[in-house]
Amino acid sequence: MAVTKEQATVGDFTDVFKNLNGLVKENYMLGFETFLALVEENQKFVNSQLDQYTSLQKEFVDSVKEAYDGLPKGFNALPFSTNVDHFAESQKGYVTLARNFYDKISKNTLGLTQQTAENTFKAVEDYIKLFNV
Repeated sequence: MAVTKEQATVGDFTDVFKNLNGLVKENYMLGFETFLALVEENQKFVNSQLDQYTSLQKEFVDSVKEAYDGLPKGFNALPFSTNVDHFAESQKGYVTLARNFYDKISKNTLGLTQQTAENTFKAVEDYIKLFNV
């Protein structure tokens, strides 16, 4: 049965708009959750790569120290071990600082984005309620 102009009411419009808004909200939230999962997996991957990098760096420093320690005392005039240790520690501190900064920023940004989306959809729902007669 077709709806004529006389039969259409504001309630019909609001019901359709509520259903459409609910569908958009549901799809947006599902997409957002997928995005969060991808970000978390990416962060785990980057953290594992950083862990591998620091362990390889430590192995390299240890092997170079061992090679320098094996040289006779006359050839080992450079203060190699203290400089390399200092460099390795500063690299480790930098990696830790960058990791903590990325964790904090990503959590705050994602939380604010989700809160903004929820507030936006709530505002649209409140706007639709204004049309209820």
